[in-house]
Amino acid sequence: MRASSLDDRPTSPLQPHCRPTLHTTLLLSVMASSSASSSAAAAPLANVVVHPLVLLSVVDHASRSPTSAKKRVLGVLLGQNDGQTVNVANSFAIPFEEDPTDAKTWFLDLDYVEQMWEMFRKVNARERPIGFYHTGPTLRSSDLEIAELFKRFVPKPVRI
Repeated sequence: MRASSLDDRPTSPLQPHCRPTLHTTLLLSVMASSSASSSAAAAPLANVVVHPLVLLSVVDHASRSPTSAKKRVLGVLLGQNDGQTVNVANSFAIPFEEDPTDAKTWFLDLDYVEQMWEMFRKVNARERPIGFYHTGPTLRSSDLEIAELFKRFVPKPVRI
């Protein structure tokens, strides 16, 4: 007789509660802003855990953006960062506009970020803003400026 494991359990679309739930773990080298200078330096972290809710929220946010406009979307990442492990447990979208012809022209509502964080803090006081996410194939010069603004909430904002 052999011991059964979670992998041996039958799973059925009719019984989703029987499936084991796993957090999506990503091993990444996350960019963290250097506090010594204004330029960004790569700071490898041992582990980055991104919960499935965050992935779904980011995909939902990006899919609601008009594809014809090719607009980037931006949002706040909430969770904990102990220096070795970043635990991204939640996120929320934020109003963001940028001029496609001029990379220096963009709008980000930090008052909205503060208000949303206050509401999230009432639900889970342990979650703090740890950084932001954005869509797009490359980093833009405005991303460094946005990271500087996020230092208002966290000394080394994570960018994903």
